[in-house]
Amino acid sequence: MGNRTLHYCYVVVGVMLVLTGGLFYILCRPSTILINHIISAMGLDSLLEVPRDWMRLHLMSSPWVYSLPAGLWSASYVTLSHAYTSRFSQAERFAYASVIPLLGVVSELLQGVGAIPGTFDPIDLVCYVTPYLMYLILMCCFRKENLR
Repeated sequence: MGNRTLHYCYVVVGVMLVLTGGLFYILCRPSTILINHIISAMGLDSLLEVPRDWMRLHLMSSPWVYSLPAGLWSASYVTLSHAYTSRFSQAERFAYASVIPLLGVVSELLQGVGAIPGTFDPIDLVCYVTPYLMYLILMCCFRKENLR
């Protein structure tokens, strides 16, 4: 697969992760969040009734439902940063890819000590960190493979 094709694959995957995280956010979060007010004002509530009911029935009891969008958005950022930093050194790519996961971890820890509003959730930490750790492992494996 050529570099250009691979670049587009990363971009498509990154966009799909953002959209999937957004869909989970819209379908699983309370109707009081801003995006749901916008959807309601546009008269699109009826389109989301069936998927929301299904999500409530099958997934709402899972603690992952509230943390998953953040993990998907973190994974999207890592994927897109990789796609757009191809001319950078590996260390620079790792640094750029770490920005959003690191901000997520810091904000979660600050919530834990009460320095910023919010509810500390260890599952959020897992969701922020996992995509970045997977990226580091994959890039290190590919680098070793390319050195052979």
